[in-house]
Amino acid sequence: MSSKQNQSTTGERDMQSFNCVLGSGKSVSTCASTSLGTRKSQEDRLVLCEQFFGHVVLAVFDGTVGDFASHFCQANFLHFLGASASFQQLCKSLEDVPEGDDIPSTVAALAGASLAEALKATDVALVDECAKINNNYASSTAIVAMVTRGSLVSAAHLGDSRLAIGTNGQSAAFVTTDHKADTPAERERIEASGGSVVYLHKGKPFIRGGDFTARQAQGDRPMQLNYSRAMGGKDLKMFGLSREADVWQRMLTEEFVLVLGSDGLWDTISCNNAIHGALQARQQGTNPAQFLVDMGLRGLAQRGSSDNVTVVCCFLDGACYSSR
Repeated sequence: MSSKQNQSTTGERDMQSFNCVLGSGKSVSTCASTSLGTRKSQEDRLVLCEQFFGHVVLAVFDGTVGDFASHFCQANFLHFLGASASFQQLCKSLEDVPEGDDIPSTVAALAGASLAEALKATDVALVDECAKINNNYASSTAIVAMVTRGSLVSAAHLGDSRLAIGTNGQSAAFVTTDHKADTPAERERIEASGGSVVYLHKGKPFIRGGDFTARQAQGDRPMQLNYSRAMGGKDLKMFGLSREADVWQRMLTEEFVLVLGSDGLWDTISCNNAIHGALQARQQGTNPAQFLVDMGLRGLAQRGSSDNVTVVCCFLDGACYSSR
């Protein structure tokens, strides 16, 4: 496949760009912002690609146990997306769908499948790289989204980074559900795999490997993670840490805003406040992503917490929110 690509994967604090989705007659604007906060290191990464074979691709990766996993995901996700069999079939199938026509459900499904396939392939490669350097627990959450022809929005996620979506002055909702180790289905998988769920740091659920005690006795430093699905986490994969992403899709035919954020944002900011804050900032002519990052940092400071905060926003200026 060959096509013009315009990718931003930088960790710069403030960036904003505008792009018209060719042939759709709809203008898409994107922006991103990230901050170290009061943490000693920056473990968040983002991807903002306004033109990826005719699609807009957005992602936030939030690393744990360092930035190795999140950095690897940032550097390699687009490659694996472009190589995905579903993505290649999607691009081929869209050639037979005239601009302005509804995208058939069978074709639309390829978009969601391609994101899940790309996350899985990225994770397989990441685990292989971790094995080479004995990086046993480096991991990352992931929220990735793709806008196709200015109306089809597809998303896939692992962990507790989230996607909020809203229409101008109307609805606002999360379309992702955090993968926590103590939800019934997640716990069942973990325990069936020989892992366990423990509650640490003020009662938060963590996945722990079945070899935790034995490794400690050997002088090792086994880790546990506060989410049950993730990229990486090599030595927890066999104990129930999953790479299977949840996928969400909708056709959105009126103006909308997407907000992708790491948990540093969502720990203190509600979905409704994020959507309305992004819209307000845009109306005032400031970077909506930076506005939300600053809001998140203030919320963390007020609670005495610290975290990196990363936000990617996408606005569509077009012709209603469809539940299809």
